[in-house]
Amino acid sequence: FASISLKGLYFLIPLVIFWEGSGIEMLKRMIFPNYTNKNSHLINIVTLPDNESFFVLISLVILNGIMFACYNLVSYIVLRKTDLVTHAVLNVFRRVVIILFTAYFFGSELSLLNIVGVLIAVTGVLLFGYFR
Repeated sequence: FASISLKGLYFLIPLVIFWEGSGIEMLKRMIFPNYTNKNSHLINIVTLPDNESFFVLISLVILNGIMFACYNLVSYIVLRKTDLVTHAVLNVFRRVVIILFTAYFFGSELSLLNIVGVLIAVTGVLLFGYFR
């Protein structure tokens, strides 16, 4: 599973650097969330004229579809190399990682119910690994 994840990462890094502009600027924004640069290459849809906004929107939708197709392909490959239960547990853990990452990235606070749900999911993954 780790080798497939690394291959996916190696495949996506050039696309992200191309899409986001300067890789150094992107790295600074990832490490320091409050970092801003007036010369940033990020696309701000609000300031673009209508035709360009539509083009950016369509491009993002197409990119989203391509990434989702890649995710499904990798998921199928993992499913062929593991059994169904392991795949389901990995999928639960993937969702936990997504929840935690988005809460951190967007600065959202997790409610007590969210935290309890994450802890239950992580405990389930750990117990599965222990008893497997």
